[in-house]
Amino acid sequence: MQFSLKGIYLLESDSFNDIYTWAFPQVDPDIVSLLKARSGLTHDPSIPTFTPPDNTPICHRYKNHWIYTLTTIAPKINNLQQQDGQEMTIVSDHRQPTKISLNIIVDSYNPPAHISLLETLTQIYLKNPNTTTLLQGYLNASSTNTISLHGFNWELSKYDQRMALIQPTHNILIKFGMEAIIIYIAVLLKKKIFVTSNDSIELSNFVRSLVTFGGWHRKEAQINSLRPIIASLQNPLEFNDIKNTSSVIAGIITPYTNIERYESLWDVHVDLTNVSVSVNNNAKQFFAMTKFHKQIADYFLNTLNDAKNTNKDTVDTNEGQLALSQVIIKAVMLKTKEIVELANKCKGDDGKVSMGSIKEKELVPGNLEGFMYNVANAEGLV
Repeated sequence: MQFSLKGIYLLESDSFNDIYTWAFPQVDPDIVSLLKARSGLTHDPSIPTFTPPDNTPICHRYKNHWIYTLTTIAPKINNLQQQDGQEMTIVSDHRQPTKISLNIIVDSYNPPAHISLLETLTQIYLKNPNTTTLLQGYLNASSTNTISLHGFNWELSKYDQRMALIQPTHNILIKFGMEAIIIYIAVLLKKKIFVTSNDSIELSNFVRSLVTFGGWHRKEAQINSLRPIIASLQNPLEFNDIKNTSSVIAGIITPYTNIERYESLWDVHVDLTNVSVSVNNNAKQFFAMTKFHKQIADYFLNTLNDAKNTNKDTVDTNEGQLALSQVIIKAVMLKTKEIVELANKCKGDDGKVSMGSIKEKELVPGNLEGFMYNVANAEGLV
């Protein structure tokens, strides 16, 4: 995937509670509407919004666009006058920004690089609060993949694209234990997964980690299914984006959506706040657990425990956490590869997998024939 900036959008609230906006180039009106709803700076009484945490970048998506948002408190601007050799502060009479929400829109997935770019552009704007300087930084990043302005620097080459997918996947197992197998099967079978939480940062990070929990082998397609933050399904734009996506992993901000009202949109509900996993009644046939599934869960959990014991002296460090994730990601990749290869072996003479060809090959016991067909279907082998 190549780095490609598609736009920059600034929202700025002032001391009079007015909103100033600026964009380059022109941003799609639907995206503008979503960014306003997700900024916490504007409020439409007909559509619930959420307020992102200050000074913490969030990663979200709409249709084919990745969006990164950073909301921060603007520094107070004062007029300075000299009097008897002393600096005297006089607060300006005109409008001053109180909060800014800066957004960049890209068409590729590399959160570490894009978050760093967003933070750099925000720092530049806070130090030089004019859109000309902001535009200069944006154009430099877009044309040269670097920024060097007013003491702030950014280089795309410092961010390894291959590391963009590495997420704390091991935390899925730590948090959900044996129930993690339901999440794994849901990702493997390309089911619709709703993840809910009160914490937008926890939500976004967890949703992004699910690519490596059963979807690494088709990573670009799996990435495209991610919607790390949905502010509210009462917003028609967000509702339709989910409704029109055949396979989705969506992070839903809990206070704004009662997911029971949207049962037609999800197969599995992962509740991060209450640490529970639920399967929709309409999807239970895909999640009939067998000894085979328990063995997969045991394999993942035993791998995690072995890795913890092997690295017990460093497990609490950032390096130790990264090592745990890499071990689990590798274990999940290997298990997924075995399952997909088994599905391929079930092809009939026509090169397709059917229930008839699965029965004919006799590669799996009867209670796994349906599961193997579902795997084949997810892999486009049917």
